[in-house]
Amino acid sequence: MALSWSMDKVGPICRSAAGAAAVFDAIRGLDPKDPTLIAADFNYAPQVDLSQLRVGYFADFFEKRNRSPRDTEEEYQNDLQVLEALRKL
Repeated sequence: MALSWSMDKVGPICRSAAGAAAVFDAIRGLDPKDPTLIAADFNYAPQVDLSQLRVGYFADFFEKRNRSPRDTEEEYQNDLQVLEALRKL
C-alpha cells in the first residue's frame, strides 16, 4: 500500500542492500516520457572499508542549547551515545 498520493511507488522489496542495488541497477535510467528524470551514474561498492568513511553531522544539533524544547533528556543522552558509537567505529 502506498504511503500517500505523492509517494505512490512502493518499490522493490529485497533481503539485502546488494539485492536492492541489483534491482535498482536494472530499473534505473531515463524515461523519454518523464522530463523530471536526469542521467546519473550508480556506483555500488559492497566491499567498502568502513574505517575509511567519514560521518558528517551538524555539531550545533548536539548542543543542548540548540535542541528542540520537546526533546527529552533521555533523547539527548541517546543522541550523544549514538555519536560516541560512531566515533568508535
